[in-house]
Amino acid sequence: MLAAVALLLIAAGSFAVRASDNDPRVEVQAIEAKLPAVRKLAFKRAVPLDLESAAQARDYMSTELRKETTPQQLQDDRDSGVMLALWPRNFDPERVALNMESSVLLGFYSPETKHMVMLAGDDAAFSQVVDGSGNPISFPHMREMTLAHELTHALQDQYFDLSRLEHIRHDDDRQLAFRAIVEGDATLTGLMYTFKNLDSAEARAALGELINMSYASPREMVSVPDTITMPGGFVYSAGARFVAHAFKRGGFAAVNELLRNPPSSTREILEPDKFFGHPNPPAKIAIRGYEKSLARWQLVEENTLGEVMMVAMVHQNLGDAENWLPLGNSWRADRFVILKNGNAMAVIGFIVFADPAIAARFTDTYSRILDQVHGDHVPHLVEAHGKSVLILIGEPAKGGPVVTRALWAETKFGTGDAPVATHASRAQPANG
Repeated sequence: MLAAVALLLIAAGSFAVRASDNDPRVEVQAIEAKLPAVRKLAFKRAVPLDLESAAQARDYMSTELRKETTPQQLQDDRDSGVMLALWPRNFDPERVALNMESSVLLGFYSPETKHMVMLAGDDAAFSQVVDGSGNPISFPHMREMTLAHELTHALQDQYFDLSRLEHIRHDDDRQLAFRAIVEGDATLTGLMYTFKNLDSAEARAALGELINMSYASPREMVSVPDTITMPGGFVYSAGARFVAHAFKRGGFAAVNELLRNPPSSTREILEPDKFFGHPNPPAKIAIRGYEKSLARWQLVEENTLGEVMMVAMVHQNLGDAENWLPLGNSWRADRFVILKNGNAMAVIGFIVFADPAIAARFTDTYSRILDQVHGDHVPHLVEAHGKSVLILIGEPAKGGPVVTRALWAETKFGTGDAPVATHASRAQPANG
């Protein structure tokens, strides 16, 4: 559903810097020699450095995207995102993500080639990066800190295999959680390399600037949806906080364990006390019951969006007028399937919350969003039974109870999360 965007974000990896008048290889080698003492891991092999133009770097990211997805998959991603109200109609998330990466992220470490890339040229792109208020972002100590950040990615790859990120399929939430560990570790290691003490005022100020940058976009793209910018910022801000929590508990040995066995959801990243004290991974949902009633429809994709993307979607459509925090705090699991019948597309999803009252509230909230986005043009239905919410978008929503009864009856929920069929909070079929 968001695979193309995720691949682009992972390919670029993190912050980086342009080459300066100094020989960048000498600079990288100097940091490479000192970094193991900070990160407590020795390089197994030297990290080659390539100098490329912005056009070459963009071509690399575009090529990586084409390797992993077909044009039809990209189009299905776009269409299903519009149906779910993740972004506006005619919005191209892959193009925007690619533009953001090539404009804001000025270099990267590539797990595929095992090389570090720096973009040769001047620093003109820095002047194009702004915060949420449109003000230019400053970058104190950015060069040294981000070179250490990128080299930390090389260490991570040599010991923990960062290509595992690309092998997480059909679960955007799990992939985003893993990336938060990768970026959180690299961010804190870069700060420790530069400032020696994470608790210093200077280190905290620098972390704030890094987080501002992670949510930033080029001036010409300040209208990028929250569903792009919030997950992008999450991996640095929440990721750094989560990794810092682990570091305080057990140093880099605890961080290494996170890289070996990362959390399975963004909810766990956002609530570290619950993760470390009482692990509670999301429930599994297996959507069933559409096979007979929608026999002509073929399954083309399934995915989990997760807490961060759900909150971003609500905020994208309703802004601060909607108090969406309780919705996020109560998220426990979700699963969506994308079906096609010829050129027609349909989306079926279930979201499980901790509280039936929150499930009912989300039903009302999301119904309003779909009404705003689709009106009567795209049939849609949202209904709650107990703690669970069913979402049906597209022509099958016209089938009403014939379709929904089978979905409620046959979908498999994790222990304790089965819906209470006698408690329907709200059902809103669209005309159509």
